[in-house]
Amino acid sequence: MRPGTVLRIAPGAFHSTNNAGGGPLELIEVELPRNKFDLLRLRDDYKRAGMPYESESVSGPGSRMRTIPYLPHSQIRERSPNGRFRFELRSGMDIFYRRRAEDIFYVPLCLSGVLNAELEIVARGRGHLLDTDKTYLCIARED
Repeated sequence: MRPGTVLRIAPGAFHSTNNAGGGPLELIEVELPRNKFDLLRLRDDYKRAGMPYESESVSGPGSRMRTIPYLPHSQIRERSPNGRFRFELRSGMDIFYRRRAEDIFYVPLCLSGVLNAELEIVARGRGHLLDTDKTYLCIARED
């Protein structure tokens, strides 16, 4: 895979990640529906095989979840646990007219994707595909 590659993994498919390159791997996973609490590690280089994939808490800069006033029962982290990526909600109109160099990709937050189990991911360079009436999860590099 190359930088910017989007890979779709079928629901229920066993998968793993291995960095075959010489530098660090930056992997951003977008999951629908989000539920990793029923997963177990099969193999692990850190002696965590058979242990749950995630715990209830994650520490690090911006790791606290905050509520979104206009989206009932929703929460978002401001940053990834390692602090390298920023997450925010933006309208398609805002993204279209105020593009940011640090943006990586956008995920529309709409019911149709959940019902059809089809998650659309729009890369930054393909901003013309954005619907100005939708709200998007914007994933950006943190400077």
